[in-house]
Amino acid sequence: MEPLLVSVVEAAQACGISRSAMYELLAERKISSMKIGKSRLVEVASIKAFVASLPTDDVPKLNRKDVVS
Repeated sequence: MEPLLVSVVEAAQACGISRSAMYELLAERKISSMKIGKSRLVEVASIKAFVASLPTDDVPKLNRKDVVS
């Protein structure tokens, strides 16, 4: 079973960002979290929804002849 909640550090690692950047996203309410006891836990579903909402770069793939050595 996939976890529903993860620590801030685990959430940051999963997104490939720093812990500070994750706290900024939490403060901006772009990702949801909750406090249980003394622990701040991040909702995995919220992380997935945030990532899905991000724009993607439609960078064309280069052919071998397009790459200059």
